[in-house]
Amino acid sequence: MSEKAKLLSALEQLQSISCAGGAEEVPEGWKTTEQWANLMDLSPVTIGARIRSLVKSGEWEQRKFRVVVPSGNKTYPTPHYRPANSPNEQK
Repeated sequence: MSEKAKLLSALEQLQSISCAGGAEEVPEGWKTTEQWANLMDLSPVTIGARIRSLVKSGEWEQRKFRVVVPSGNKTYPTPHYRPANSPNEQK
């Protein structure tokens, strides 16, 4: 196998790992700003400002989970939020 073929094979393996295997399961109770906005029937900008304030005060917590982005072929660390001291505490 040529060096070029080895390199291409290695790159394909890395891409398949980062695309498929990199996504995490988001535990129950954690939602993105967009998900909270839809749930509360508010705009993402409005709910985002409120959530940031709640995180800063310690009433809510933030954690990033690697999720598949809307294009469907890559994972990206995406902030998720939930009220602090929620059931199913998992950090």
